[in-house]
Amino acid sequence: MRVEDIRAYIETGILELYVLGDISPEEKLQVEGMAEKYPEIKAEIAEIEKALEAYALQNAVEPSNQLREQVLNSLTTGFANNNNRT
Repeated sequence: MRVEDIRAYIETGILELYVLGDISPEEKLQVEGMAEKYPEIKAEIAEIEKALEAYALQNAVEPSNQLREQVLNSLTTGFANNNNRT
């Protein structure tokens, strides 16, 4: 595959969808095969992952203590209810 073809493949947006997990199993296998075969594609996937992680960290919102306690209590209550069923 030529460099231009690799660049065109990268520009389709399939790699972003791959990283987000928003592609079919067949497409996933195709992307993984291409990444294994072409280091440029593997590197691009790594860059996309880093960029999305940085975006997520930069835009993360810390829940209030009250909300955090509510969520933890609901999880604990749900866990206790599941254990009582067995």
